[in-house]
Amino acid sequence: MIRSMDLLSEYIKNPTLFRYILGVQEVMTMVFILIQD
Repeated sequence: MIRSMDLLSEYIKNPTLFRYILGVQEVMTMVFILIQD
């Protein structure tokens, strides 16, 4: 598990990548919910 401080420093270094990862997680969650239905 990644610690929040490491996550925060990664966000400061590369916010675009961080946003991309969050977006991918959101899409995966949506797909998972659709499959569950």
